Amino acid sequence: MYRTPNQEEIERLPIRCRVAFAARCARRVQTFIQSRNDQLERLCQLAEGFAANNDSSLRGLELEVRNLASTSPISASLNMMVSDLVEVLLEAKAAEFKDGDDPGYAKADRLVNECCLESDRYGLLNEAVAERDYYRKRNQLLRQANAHRIAQKATGIAEAVISAAIDAGCDDSFISKEMRCDYEALLAAPRGRP
Repeated sequence: MYRTPNQEEIERLPIRCRVAFAARCARRVQTFIQSRNDQLERLCQLAEGFAANNDSSLRGLELEVRNLASTSPISASLNMMVSDLVEVLLEAKAAEFKDGDDPGYAKADRLVNECCLESDRYGLLNEAVAERDYYRKRNQLLRQANAHRIAQKATGIAEAVISAAIDAGCDDSFISKEMRCDYEALLAAPRGRP
């Protein structure tokens, strides 16, 4: 018997693969609902574009995701899944944050470079390097927290799909097998940008 991947397993995936897994799970629920949900479909498309490293899908991602989150889906359980997928996308966008995008890090990095170039400012170098390292470590911890929340939400989406399958009278073991196969394929996928 196949079981749905748990959070610990999902955390083994790179961030973009976690997003792809969440999108694949969310897309499966459309087979259980009687009508297609345009909101869920668009969120799945955004997630798949992000996971495929399609940078054009990242432009305006946060605004579009927030706009989609404000529209009302079909049911309360679908609403929760949409909400989780919105959070996955926003967390994934935040996890892609680069150190150089942080104003504090950028300022400290400029100071380090200036201290290296100007001998009269060389005394400030250790302080500037320490400040830059602080921002680098802080950003790394924030990205790790984002990645952890993505795994939590992806797990929640997978569990919601199983619940929807059971509620619809479908064979949940088949859905678990499909999600397990998706997970295994993503785990074996070549690693690009995390």
